[in-house]
Amino acid sequence: MRINLVLGIMIFVFAAVVAVGGCSDSRSVDGPPGFFVGSVLDKATMAGIDSAAISVGTTADTSAGGFTHRYTDTTGYYKLSAGYRKGTFYIVARKQGYATAVRQVTLAGDSVSADFELEREE
Repeated sequence: MRINLVLGIMIFVFAAVVAVGGCSDSRSVDGPPGFFVGSVLDKATMAGIDSAAISVGTTADTSAGGFTHRYTDTTGYYKLSAGYRKGTFYIVARKQGYATAVRQVTLAGDSVSADFELEREE
């Protein structure tokens, strides 16, 4: 009898959490999850930069936490999907030997594109 009561309470709590939309975080806003796409190029040669770090978050300060990180492929292309929903985000592109670049973007639909041209550091 006691096990049935506990099980019933657990099911009720689970159903309540699902009904109100689950647990929220800075990425949970109305709408389906979207993704970020783009390329990171060497500004002088316009060649894709392999393994450039791409970070997406709600602030331009990547040390603040809450960022999702990926790397570009051999052509400099990236596609990042981490359950982000509509809103304003910052995409940071960096690679050793290049100046870091930051873009503010608004995710309003399924995806948003942000391309970068990084300059070599002297």
